[in-house]
Amino acid sequence: RPMGRARCSDLSVGGMYLESMQPVERDAVVRLSFKLEAGGRVLEMKARVVYTDPGVGYGVDFSDAPRDVRAAIHQHIQKIVAGESP
Repeated sequence: RPMGRARCSDLSVGGMYLESMQPVERDAVVRLSFKLEAGGRVLEMKARVVYTDPGVGYGVDFSDAPRDVRAAIHQHIQKIVAGESP
């Protein structure tokens, strides 16, 4: 079932926190599709919900994400840490 849109408020190579009013159960597997920057490529993966804040959002784990997706996230974070505009 489609989850709709959510806003990412925290991102790491290991996972992300998504702000969403949509109820999600812990241990659910969700399909994610997102861009790290405007005009960038769309990254797609499945992630497992590791915790929920009902009515606020949920955290997902990227353990099973494809290697190229994890590498793109790592590179994006390194640009931010280095002070470069992503």
